[in-house]
Amino acid sequence: MKSTLAHHAPRLGRLGLCSLVVLAGSLVSAARAAETDKAITVTASRIHTQQVVWKPGAAAPPSSPFAPRGPGCASITSSVANQFNSIDVGSEITLQAGMVQGEGFGSTYLVADPIPGTTTVNEAFPIEVNLVEFIAGTAATLSGSDGSAVRLGWSIELWDGEPYVGTSSIVFSVESDPDPSTSGLPGDLLLQRVPGASPCNELAVILGGASASAGKLQFSVDQTADPQDRMLVPGNATDDGGNLLNTFTVVVRIVHHNVPGGSTCASVDMCNNVFLATEGQTNTLTYPSRNWLVAVNCPGGAPAGYTRFSALSSSYRPTRDVVQQVTYTPAFCVGVPAGACCAVSGVCSVVTQSACTGSSAYQGDSTVCNPNPCPQPVGACCTAGACTVGSSASCSGVYQGNTTTCATVTCPQPTGACCFGTGCLTASTADCASAGGAFQGDATACTASACPTGACCTTNTGACSTATPAACSASGGAFRGTGVACNTTTCPPPTGACCAPNNFCLSGQTELDCTSAGLAWRGGGTVCSPNPCEPSTGTCCRGALCATGVAQSGCTAPSVIIGAAFVAGGSACNTAGNAQSPCCYADFNKQSGISVQDIFDYLNAWLAASPYCKIGGNGADAPVVQDIFEFLNLWLAGGC
Repeated sequence: MKSTLAHHAPRLGRLGLCSLVVLAGSLVSAARAAETDKAITVTASRIHTQQVVWKPGAAAPPSSPFAPRGPGCASITSSVANQFNSIDVGSEITLQAGMVQGEGFGSTYLVADPIPGTTTVNEAFPIEVNLVEFIAGTAATLSGSDGSAVRLGWSIELWDGEPYVGTSSIVFSVESDPDPSTSGLPGDLLLQRVPGASPCNELAVILGGASASAGKLQFSVDQTADPQDRMLVPGNATDDGGNLLNTFTVVVRIVHHNVPGGSTCASVDMCNNVFLATEGQTNTLTYPSRNWLVAVNCPGGAPAGYTRFSALSSSYRPTRDVVQQVTYTPAFCVGVPAGACCAVSGVCSVVTQSACTGSSAYQGDSTVCNPNPCPQPVGACCTAGACTVGSSASCSGVYQGNTTTCATVTCPQPTGACCFGTGCLTASTADCASAGGAFQGDATACTASACPTGACCTTNTGACSTATPAACSASGGAFRGTGVACNTTTCPPPTGACCAPNNFCLSGQTELDCTSAGLAWRGGGTVCSPNPCEPSTGTCCRGALCATGVAQSGCTAPSVIIGAAFVAGGSACNTAGNAQSPCCYADFNKQSGISVQDIFDYLNAWLAASPYCKIGGNGADAPVVQDIFEFLNLWLAGGC
């Protein structure tokens, strides 16, 4: 029997990601996707477990791959997915149905140091990964006489460290084969179709009625294999600063689809392909920095290559953790398990549970201190007279101590010179303003020259008052000089905008000149840009479109089911990626906020080829099927 091990360079690229959420039981509703299209909820009729034990042809007894083991070294099972072990028929998962060939998901696992305090070595390494498990599924339903299974070709990459971080590298990889009997490699994942009342199509899957079949694949390597073909992680990977990462990463990729698209960017058939999974709707993305997307290169998608979920934009970031789990065995461990211990001060240390005493809190066996899981103490912070609550490290002023609050702390107010005519006294900003004085600034002193005054001409009214230069400037006036009196000063009359009957605006006109000509004066200090003479315009929201510079009287609904809403004074439409403000595209009929009626009205308008169904369109182009997917995602996201 011929056997090969697929050690290969990873293929990089973009993700065309979308989600199918699998529930055993019945179709529920559309859910928010990792990408803004094709977020689909379907039902799982079965969970099929496929066990793959790879036996390399060059198998030989291991030659001491581990250092001497300490007592109590049991295998460790770890997953970033909280619900992995509870997934069965009736459980909820999300199938990422936008993934094309070459793309995949990965998870990074932290390996605790069994002997705390050793910064240059982690005695747990080398470790052996005994079992890799992941879940995939299909929305394929059985119709007519077509009973063929749906196939997924997959590969596994095992990294020492994290993809392309520092000195990290691939230490093991293997790829499945459609005909394992000839190659000796693991076989593809095969899932049987489930009965369906009608032929499966993408629209039917999106709108409901499709069942699903899911598979849990369990991959391991024959324990008698040659050490070089076992899943061993040496633990040598460091970051760019030379620090040990103490992690390993497992990446599962789609090698080939049952029915691939025409190119790496093309749509894939949701009814005839198997896709990788993340957790279900009831879970959230708990570990965004420890989940990875491997994407192929495609313009307008997620970045090419290996990207943490935390580094993806919100439009392409999966909203739940990857459904993957590993079981591994350390080379060395201590007899009593240890974990992170959090002191009240927020300091973390890895000790045994019995050593984590007093007010300290034990975080559990095998938990680690990087990242620090311990809550940091907070207290009141006084900065420039204002009080905020935060950690000591975040306080830029005077930290008042742990557990202090702004309700129990009085922050000293800054003081400075406060001028009253020709007199001066020291006061806080608030007291000076309350007394009608002119505050000269924090820490200013009341000297003989602290409060020079003179005539101040108010630009908008033409009135004269005595004030300091700072107070005059703050009020928008023109200071006439220190010691200059108002009774010897003539302030020019104020000027402003003057409106002609045809709405043309004349700037810099006095009230007398404007009204003498029979025109309308808009007041002192007014300007012609924007034109105060024009009728009020704003932003008009119609259906799923947005337009600016529209008069309120002209912002009318195109029909009963396509609503319109006017935003007075609005001068801009929604920015890229913003479907909520100023126009809420999901509120299609603009009646009583987002409701189920908006879906019915949108679909009716879409069937009528209304251009108002083109999300953020120009009011002329007809909608396409993709617009349905985008509208359902926006409706589910809500937030308007």
